[in-house]
Amino acid sequence: QGRSQFWDLQGQGKFNVIDVGGTKAIEVKEKGHDGHGIRQTLYVNPECLRENDRFRVLAKFRLRNSQGIEFECDRTSNLGAAKCGEVRIVTASPLGGRYELVSYPVVIADAEKTGWGKYAGIYTLTETEMNFTEIYLRLTGTDKDTTVIYDEISMEPLPRNCDDMVLNNSFEFGDTSFWKPSDQEIMYDVVDEGG
Repeated sequence: QGRSQFWDLQGQGKFNVIDVGGTKAIEVKEKGHDGHGIRQTLYVNPECLRENDRFRVLAKFRLRNSQGIEFECDRTSNLGAAKCGEVRIVTASPLGGRYELVSYPVVIADAEKTGWGKYAGIYTLTETEMNFTEIYLRLTGTDKDTTVIYDEISMEPLPRNCDDMVLNNSFEFGDTSFWKPSDQEIMYDVVDEGG
């Protein structure tokens, strides 16, 4: 069995490392509230940071209902049992707190679907993070009765590049990573035009 030594509960619930198709993942269940989940305090060396540095935040997820049946979430709703959840970065600082929604669930092309959903977003450091007392990554927002399984959670610095500042500009990975609709209720998809 895998270990979850770097993760803590945020609120009430249970979590455990489980095997999913030959790989380890973390399962979160029996949450006391929709806002409960897991978090990891981030080790941040202030000498390595500059204001406006950007980080790519990614995670895979699966959802199971109260009967243990997997289902696909509804990206257009933040209410009810089918909501997808989210990834946030939370910062405590003498300059004030920051509770930033970073990664949204993305659309995955039918040909690329593997049973895993995906969160993808960009986090930009501000003066608040430059003076932090605590920073942590938080996975939250699924319905309290939904079991959620997370895997491949990452937060990586994006190199400073003036040649092409747009990520996933041709949707080459078969999903909408780093793109988000101007309104949550907008329906959009990734298509292959044979191009």
